Amino acid sequence: TGKHLRPFSIKKILLLSSSYDYFLLEEEGRIEKLFQHIYPKDLPLQPPEITHVESSQEAKRYLDNDQFDLLIIFNEPQDTNLLFLTNSIKDLHPDLPVVYLANHTAQLKKLIEKDNYETIDRAFTWNGDGSILLTIIQLFEDQTNIQSNPSAENKEIILLIEDDIQYYSSYLLLIYEEL
Repeated sequence: TGKHLRPFSIKKILLLSSSYDYFLLEEEGRIEKLFQHIYPKDLPLQPPEITHVESSQEAKRYLDNDQFDLLIIFNEPQDTNLLFLTNSIKDLHPDLPVVYLANHTAQLKKLIEKDNYETIDRAFTWNGDGSILLTIIQLFEDQTNIQSNPSAENKEIILLIEDDIQYYSSYLLLIYEEL
């Protein structure tokens, strides 16, 4: 999937996290180096532009003034309740995919049960590997491309059935690394 041109590709990501969490993501994955794997220089696709913000107010301001293809919230924001934030964002931007990436698996499960995937489209566990960012991007691109043209020929699909966030985070990471 990563080696072929995709009709839909994520171009702009808004990442809401603390400076420390952003540092972890950047340091563990070396984001630019990771992007070279799925966006080789000989293909016309460009890696997505990531805009990092540290507060919910900044995130809302950016969302009001620019178009993003994906919002990733890495750990709960310090300045607001996560579900309050995702509710207010979905009210104004109902089609924007919202991903929650978190360290604490038990807390994450409770939060998702409370939200029931109404304002958070996907949740992933942070396992210390920055490649999870690529996994998230590729998953949403593949999902959109499959849904936009379900009858296209020569589609190869891998179906993963797993409802445990920690397990599917790990499995998807491994699957996309192998592909």
